[in-house]
Amino acid sequence: MRAYRKALNVDPNNAIVFQYIGAALIKLGKNKEAVHNYKNAIYMDQTNALAYYNLGVAFSMLGKNNEAVDSYKKAIEMDPTNALAYNNLGVALINFDSFDETVTSYHKAIELDHNVRNTYENLKWLLLNKLKTAGRLAESVMFLEGIIAQHPDN
Repeated sequence: MRAYRKALNVDPNNAIVFQYIGAALIKLGKNKEAVHNYKNAIYMDQTNALAYYNLGVAFSMLGKNNEAVDSYKKAIEMDPTNALAYNNLGVALINFDSFDETVTSYHKAIELDHNVRNTYENLKWLLLNKLKTAGRLAESVMFLEGIIAQHPDN
């Protein structure tokens, strides 16, 4: 952390350094401080899709799902090829009653990168639990069979 602080002394407007500090703070479990640093990174560079994505991660870890959803959506707006942002958006949306939007987000993540294994697990959980509790188990099974057929290795 000292090296990052020294870098900010040299260039206090360096968005990348704020991002690195945020990442280090997340690893230390200091998510509130990470949010502050990601917000600084965004203030320095409003076009930084990765800073918005990481801000969403920090908000998710704090249980601030509304803020996480907003951050992931902003990251996706800036970088529509970020499969992890779509996956994490889906995870955050589970906390709301946004079944269709959650499924769409997971599908987009898979479309962009079919190797994001967590997305398959998240989608399976969603389908098995949400549809099952809604009395739509047959639909859930058909949907999962379609996913397995399209991506047999995952």
